[in-house]
Amino acid sequence: MVPRVAISIVTYNSGSVVDQCLASVFAQTFDDVGVLVTDNASSDNTVARLIDWRTRGARVIVNETNRYCSRAHNEAIRGTDSEFVVTLNPDVLLMPDYLSIASAEKRVVDLTAALDVRDQHVETLTQAMADRDQHVEQLSADASRARALASQTPKTCCHIGTSHGWLAALNDLVSAHTPHLHITTVRIRIRGLPFK
Repeated sequence: MVPRVAISIVTYNSGSVVDQCLASVFAQTFDDVGVLVTDNASSDNTVARLIDWRTRGARVIVNETNRYCSRAHNEAIRGTDSEFVVTLNPDVLLMPDYLSIASAEKRVVDLTAALDVRDQHVETLTQAMADRDQHVEQLSADASRARALASQTPKTCCHIGTSHGWLAALNDLVSAHTPHLHITTVRIRIRGLPFK
């Protein structure tokens, strides 16, 4: 099973401090931890010290050349499927509850971020509902104006296509309001042209 937290430690001639560092890592109250120690071609007793920690569960990689700290950590990070990776120098001592507190704070940060996202969605939905209500009010007002106009204007509407159609449409319109009037001739003036 993949540990939730992977700890990567890179050593180089760290024999005098690596035991204390690893002792503080294995003393953590948070127990879902995997430990990987990468040695960068130490010339002191670091590798001998690390062999003892293999029996306690540490994975140990010994590089034949110094691959430098960042590169060794990057290779360790690429080689794990853990949710979190903690990178340590070999002279660091962790308090026993360090990982418990860090993972709890991570959960609080995740929860806070999730609540912020939820609040943004709520604001977006609230604004969308306000916009919808405004559109409904506008449509309602437009419908009221349209009903008022419809009650004040004639109900006749037709398409005028020919001059004969003009007369028929005009007569329909006129007879709706003044039944005794009948139009037989219409004179149309086009802008700029005189009447004939």
